[in-house]
Amino acid sequence: MSTCSTDNPLPSVSSSDLAYVIYTSGTTGKPKGVMIEHRSVVNLVESIRGVYDYSERGKFTAYTSYVFDVSVSEIFSALLYGNELHLLSDTIRKDSSSISDYLLAQEITHTYLPPVLLSLLPRNVYPYLQAILYAGEPCDEETGIYWGEHKKLYNLYGPTESTIYATCKEIVEGEVHVIGKPIVNTTTYVLDEYLRHVPLGGVGELYIGGVGVSRGYLNLAELTDERFVVNPFQREDEKEIGYNSRIYKTGDLVRFLPDGNLQYIGRNDFQVKIRGYRIELGEIENVLLSYAGIRQGVVLAKEQGSGIKYLVGYYVSDAAVNHEDLSMHLSGHLPDYMVPSVYVHLEELPLTLNGKLDRRSLPEPTFTGVTEYIAPRTVLEKQLSELYGEVLGLESSSISIHDDFFRLGGNSIMAIKLISRIHRDLGFAVTVAMLFTHKNIYSLSHVLESSDNVMSNSMIGAITVSDVEDQKLSFAQERLWFLDQYEGGSSAYNIPMVFGLSGTTDLGVLKSSFSHLLSRHDILRTLILKDSEGQGYQYVSDKMLCISETVVSSVSELDLELEKEMGRVFLLSEELPISVRLFSLGDNFYLTVVIHHIAFDGWSIDIFFRELSIIYESLLLGIEPDLRPLSISYKDFALWQRDYLSGSVLSVQLDYWKTHLNGFEPLNLPLDYVRPSVVSYVGKVYRVVFPRTYLRI
Repeated sequence: MSTCSTDNPLPSVSSSDLAYVIYTSGTTGKPKGVMIEHRSVVNLVESIRGVYDYSERGKFTAYTSYVFDVSVSEIFSALLYGNELHLLSDTIRKDSSSISDYLLAQEITHTYLPPVLLSLLPRNVYPYLQAILYAGEPCDEETGIYWGEHKKLYNLYGPTESTIYATCKEIVEGEVHVIGKPIVNTTTYVLDEYLRHVPLGGVGELYIGGVGVSRGYLNLAELTDERFVVNPFQREDEKEIGYNSRIYKTGDLVRFLPDGNLQYIGRNDFQVKIRGYRIELGEIENVLLSYAGIRQGVVLAKEQGSGIKYLVGYYVSDAAVNHEDLSMHLSGHLPDYMVPSVYVHLEELPLTLNGKLDRRSLPEPTFTGVTEYIAPRTVLEKQLSELYGEVLGLESSSISIHDDFFRLGGNSIMAIKLISRIHRDLGFAVTVAMLFTHKNIYSLSHVLESSDNVMSNSMIGAITVSDVEDQKLSFAQERLWFLDQYEGGSSAYNIPMVFGLSGTTDLGVLKSSFSHLLSRHDILRTLILKDSEGQGYQYVSDKMLCISETVVSSVSELDLELEKEMGRVFLLSEELPISVRLFSLGDNFYLTVVIHHIAFDGWSIDIFFRELSIIYESLLLGIEPDLRPLSISYKDFALWQRDYLSGSVLSVQLDYWKTHLNGFEPLNLPLDYVRPSVVSYVGKVYRVVFPRTYLRI
């Protein structure tokens, strides 16, 4: 030891060395070690200095625990420039009133607060407080307006992977969703899924480049390559110095505003699909927060046991609000598929250790009625209770006869399923309008038992067709038949399907299965003929379905044959409205099923293939298919529909629409060509290259 130098060793650290590795779970739940270099931290601290624009030494708070990366910004942006740093204890951090007292007593000049706590901060004068920073998620508009008027309020945005912050915006006039422009030595790109620039105002995913982009994830090379992609927009001068070579894929949806600021839309994983519609949960949250008395709110998409997604609205208010009124409020601003099915009142939102909203800790909703439980008393009420439970994925024993179907988590799609179950199991024909009017079991059962306007299967069956002249077309059939006559035949209304068959498929049994299915459903054997007055009517023929087999020698020949079959034109007066063919290419078999829309629709597909599967499996086993006999056929329904929508019922309908549409003129769009007398149904693709001036980089 005596031979060693007593001088302190000079640090051998370069700007590209690691400063720290910090673990973050993000939205996946799996911890990832993000590697941050010294130059990234220095760039961040310099950027914060530019935001604060220090004119004199101040007093800063360190709100965030040191295990979270925001603490790096809080600590070094204060200490490196001679400011006083106040470490807030856990007791103070968790209580907005204690934070308020501390800000006043210690004469704090600059503070960072998560948006949730900022909204709860008592609105005192705070004479020494100059600036407030928030980050992590947007604050509500009312909070942004208040603090933006009284203090300098900054919204900082950035993921851990870009060294805490990448953009900054001073909030004025409640622009809480505007995250601003890039900080020093940072670039931002708004791109589509193919890494192409999104036009100004268009929504795309935010990618971040520049000094702040981290090395990637520790010992996770594959994930690093997935999220830190090669920058296709790197300039030549940047390539020469090895700068901005990779950009980070944030998963956040944003758009460029005309002034160059970025507007935050939401997370890719907060964008959900409900009933076929892609929606932003943040849009619903904004409307939720506009309801009187609600201070905070968040909306989540949940999934029932049946796999159906629904929305849950969580809100914080002094007292629980009337949920019916709340739904009406949201319905006035949003389409029905964006209105939550259930609401949960909370005293406060759960927070993570660093003060962000903890979505995973939000309680599961309970679908219960607003009234006390009353068990079903009649046979029909018990049957409806079972069907409610089946559709909603709930125990029927938990459903009161006065519980609202939609308050229990139902929506319009579930309503259609319930109507189908009621028709299938109980024989009643219920409309969607009826279910929206009579939302509980008690009300609906009374209507079903007493209304003359509700037709059951047995009532339709009482009007069964006996004579040929009674085999009228339904209104839907008549429309399609008219179009077919007018256009001289068209493939526009074909419903084509193509399937690849496994090598174990028994083709003989499959052909027999189709024959069984057609013998069961008259509509698939129905021709459309003309009577003596030129009116169309249904005629159930005894024609057999002929399933031909075609051998092809190449993929191109197969494609040609499939295209020809998909575009076939049915002669509805001579041919069955269904065509089934088999194609073989080497050892591979392909099945085509083409059905005219006059006999088939989207709802028919599930029934068709479910029954075909049952018949096929049964014939393979040599047993009779176990299918419930059909009490009515489509031609019975068509006759009932014609009979029902006549006389006074038809008059009421016509009078309503004549009054409702009175004064409206037909819409005649201006055209630069002569509209053809017959629709060709031929589609075209136009490819347009926009000038670069249309794009904002």
